[in-house]
Amino acid sequence: ILCKKKILMPLSLLLDPCHCCRKFLVLMNHMCIAPLMFLLEKFGPVVIGGSMVGCETAEYIAAYGKQVTIFEMADEIGKDLYPSIRVNLLPNLKQHDVRLCPSAQVKSIQNGIITYEKDGQLMQSAPFDTIFVAVGMKSENALAEALKEKGYAPLIVGDAKTPTKFKEVLISAVEAALSL
Repeated sequence: ILCKKKILMPLSLLLDPCHCCRKFLVLMNHMCIAPLMFLLEKFGPVVIGGSMVGCETAEYIAAYGKQVTIFEMADEIGKDLYPSIRVNLLPNLKQHDVRLCPSAQVKSIQNGIITYEKDGQLMQSAPFDTIFVAVGMKSENALAEALKEKGYAPLIVGDAKTPTKFKEVLISAVEAALSL
């Protein structure tokens, strides 16, 4: 996919339909904020969270020439990436000089400075203009609970049941449909 002569999604990634769908959704979300990134020139952006969404966010921003930093509390950046995505995404982060900060638990953010704990020591980052938060997921199934209260027996599938990856969401939906 090309946008203003920049490659947003290499053609090779289109071979993985799960990645294609997820990448498109991430890109669509960033289309609204991309123009704002060009206004913030003093300091680079940071992404808090180094799983799939955080890595794809950093990759997208870095493609616009921004110096991006990823903070991840786990010991590995991109730990949950599908192998077919990992093979391209991690080298892209390196190619765009994305700074990776694994094993760093963010403690606070004040005036664009991130205080984080790494190896048992509190540290502070350089200042950042823009901070993207891509951490944690939790189920939201209030509608299902309301339907149960009214006597219905809804089938809860996908992220409403347990937050997970796109492939597992589809599998749970198929299993639910087959159980009818």
